[in-house]
Formats: sequence, structure tokens, C-alpha cells
Amino acid sequence: MINNSMIYENFPFVDIRTDRTDSYRGLCVCYGLLRVLCIGNHHFNPGKDSLIDAVAALFHLIDHTSFYYNIACITDNAVIMIKL
Repeated sequence: MINNSMIYENFPFVDIRTDRTDSYRGLCVCYGLLRVLCIGNHHFNPGKDSLIDAVAALFHLIDHTSFYYNIACITDNAVIMIKL
């Protein structure tokens, strides 16, 4: 899912306001969100259909917002990045 998103978005050149380091941070946060989403969905609702809907919503959020730029702004602070 992440590979498909990366190829479709021309990663790491998704947003011209971010450099490769910021794009990498965004990719790490994207992976973390996907992992938490999958584990949480498996724990509370083990059905495949609900997982597909949740992952589609996550990638819809990533694709239609300035996700990588916003993550770059948030994770610019080292204290916040350590907590993530």
C-alpha cells in the first residue's frame, strides 16, 4: 500500500516545499500511522472490510492534503520527533 502510494505520488518529490529529509520523516509517520491503524483495527474489529475502509481513508487523507509538508513542520521540533 505504501509502495503504491509512493509511486503514484512521485515520492520523494511530493511537495516542492519539502526536501528529502522532510519527505522521509513523512514516510516514517505514514508507516507509523498505518501500523497503529492496522493493529488497532485487528484488536477491535478483525474484519477485512473495516481494515480496507480505514486504510483507504488514511491514504485519502495523505493524498488530498499537504501531509508531508505538515509532518515536516510538526517534526521540525526534536522533542516532538522523539515522542513520535
